[in-house]
This record gives sequence, structure tokens and C-alpha cells, in this order.
Amino acid sequence: MVDTAKIVEFIEDYWGEKTAPAEGECVFEKLGIDGDDAFEFMEKYSEAFSVNLDDYRWYFHNGEEGWGLGAILFKPPYRRVCHIPITIETLANSASLGKWTTNYPEHELPKHRYDVLFNQLFVLFLLLLVFALLIMKWF
Repeated sequence: MVDTAKIVEFIEDYWGEKTAPAEGECVFEKLGIDGDDAFEFMEKYSEAFSVNLDDYRWYFHNGEEGWGLGAILFKPPYRRVCHIPITIETLANSASLGKWTTNYPEHELPKHRYDVLFNQLFVLFLLLLVFALLIMKWF
């Protein structure tokens, strides 16, 4: 069994200061980790403790980086499910077993990320609009 003290040491080494969460406290919330930072944290954790993260579902544990207009119209994955905190105990348990052990509730996500698609189409529209305005100004 991986001792929670080793997880605390990993968190403090990773974060660069002694701010590890208390027992039962969410690591991501305590450290303000979200989006890409959460991905990097879990990647380093996986490497440090040889944990297979194939069963890890990020959207239960943290949000995404930044903000998008599409999220107003279409719920992103992390808003479609209940939040499950990652605690020091969660990390220690998974490290002991060598695989991610969180059991997720039944859920179904859309096959496509309509929030992201909307954002991409909006940016494309803006680029085309700017291009059209530049052409009209020059010709």
C-alpha cells in the first residue's frame, strides 16, 4: 500500500510548496488545479506511481482551461456529470493498485463536442468577416 505521506510529498514536490490538502479535501480545489494543469498533474502522478489511467475520466474531477462561447449554448462534459473530488486517499489507493480505481456513475456524453464545434465555427465566421472587410477596403 502506498502511504498517503508519499502522495503528500509528491504533491508538495510537484507544486513547489507545502500546501498539500488535508485528509478528505479535494486536491484540485485546494491547489486551484483545472484544465491543462490537472492533465499535467495526473500525467506526472501516473509516471511517479506507475498508475494506469485508462479508466480515468477527467470531466468528473475538473473543468477545462479557459472559457468558450459554445459553453453557454451547449454543456461541456464536466457540466453534464456530478463532481467527484480527488483526495490524497484516492491517489494513494490508485497508486497501491497501479490503476485508477474510481467507480463512475452511469453517464452518457454526446458523441460530438458541440460547444467546441460552435467555438470553432464562430472563430471561422469572424475570420471570414475580417477577410471580407479587408477585401472590401482594398478593392
